[in-house]
Amino acid sequence: MWIQLQNNLLDHPKLIRLSNKLRAEKAHTLGILSGLWLWASKYAPDGNLSKFEAAEIATGAGWHELPEVLLKALTETSFLDQKDNQLLIHDWDDNGIRCLKQSRERQKSYRERKVHDKPSMSAALHASQASLS
Repeated sequence: MWIQLQNNLLDHPKLIRLSNKLRAEKAHTLGILSGLWLWASKYAPDGNLSKFEAAEIATGAGWHELPEVLLKALTETSFLDQKDNQLLIHDWDDNGIRCLKQSRERQKSYRERKVHDKPSMSAALHASQASLS
């Protein structure tokens, strides 16, 4: 599975604000966000984190401090949204879901190419017998 990181994220004001709230280096904060998104792509592909406890989300993101600190900072900086008693990854429908669909399409295409490119057993057996003659 893969996720897409936009090239403006490293110096984006939201990342800097999150970094300040977490009292973490920018690179560490980027790692936490990337970890959260990768974890969500596997365990919350719809971007809804509501079924998880704060500690599970924090661990999934790679955050080892108080989980509530991370969730509060992510919400205050709009990386997470509270909506109708749900905790949602911001713009997941626009970004996260698209990346998941593209990744699945790539995997499917790769598997299909691999199956079509693989020589059949009878062709491989025939070729090996011909080389022995």
